[in-house]
Amino acid sequence: MSCLTLWGSDAVAAKSHPLRASDVDGIERINYKGWEDAYRLSNGTVELVFVPSIGRIMRYGYIDGENCLWENQELWGQPPAGVGEDWRNFGGDKIWPWPMSRWFDGITFLPPRSWDAEGYTVEVLGDRRLLVRSLGNYEGKFRVVREIALAAEGSQALVRSLLVGPEESVTEPIALWSVSQVPVPEFLIVEAGMESGQFKQMEVDPWKPSEAFGDDRIFVFESPTSETRVKVGLNGDAASAVLGNTLFFQKQVEPELGEDDWEPFERLQVFWEGTPPLFYSEIEFTSPRVRQVGQVAMTTVWNLRSFDGDVPDRAEMIAEFEKLDGEINSSTVAVDEAFGSRE
Repeated sequence: MSCLTLWGSDAVAAKSHPLRASDVDGIERINYKGWEDAYRLSNGTVELVFVPSIGRIMRYGYIDGENCLWENQELWGQPPAGVGEDWRNFGGDKIWPWPMSRWFDGITFLPPRSWDAEGYTVEVLGDRRLLVRSLGNYEGKFRVVREIALAAEGSQALVRSLLVGPEESVTEPIALWSVSQVPVPEFLIVEAGMESGQFKQMEVDPWKPSEAFGDDRIFVFESPTSETRVKVGLNGDAASAVLGNTLFFQKQVEPELGEDDWEPFERLQVFWEGTPPLFYSEIEFTSPRVRQVGQVAMTTVWNLRSFDGDVPDRAEMIAEFEKLDGEINSSTVAVDEAFGSRE
């Protein structure tokens, strides 16, 4: 992909001429809810907070507004779980290897410590732009790199994830898997993909859309009212969580790939966790599975829209979702222009 060359030059430049948060606009080091190593990106409209010690984006939202990412308040300021300790569900946005079958250790399916609990290094690339790298190597050979950026104005954020590994073939295909945990939404809006009207149940309990729009191309999923855990897989590339009167939109941008590059119903997944005391939803994307790794990239673009009134108008939200989906051109060049030159 074309973005890989640009990424490589950025990394070299950052090492040759290291920048500090104080050298650029829109980045500051802060203590975020007890995590003293946090980086805050802001542009006067929205802010985004990355916490290197736990490897997560823990806040994205309007300045002085509600957080559009779910946080486990019981774990504020805590370090990752130690070896042999129970996994800590901090919330936020993170990157894991896909599929989950790779995680199985004969007993459990816990997220791999190498990406989830061993921390990340941070390099400041420029105004409102970070490059972060996992300190751990998954299975001893796979490292993840993420570029996190805010546009100079507006609410748009860019998250690029890069899987770096050996050129040799792997026995079991591997992919990137981004997971954004969001507070309990009014409802979720998801794109079904080219095969309109199709989705796959990925948990025991069923979760069916309450409404469909645009020739069954767009689904609405309500938050379940019972104590349950449900998940749906789709072939689309865009999803939104309606959080009060705010629309939190995400779109995966992969201009050189087609829908057939993914396994069916893997590209986009939405999840509901409703087993007390935890209640939240997730918007998830995967890259295609590959056997020949080298470098594998995945890009998602985030955006926010707020509306008047406390009760969201469903038709208005659907229309804004379709508008945002159409505005984001599936072109790496177009995305780069929105965030400034990277060369």
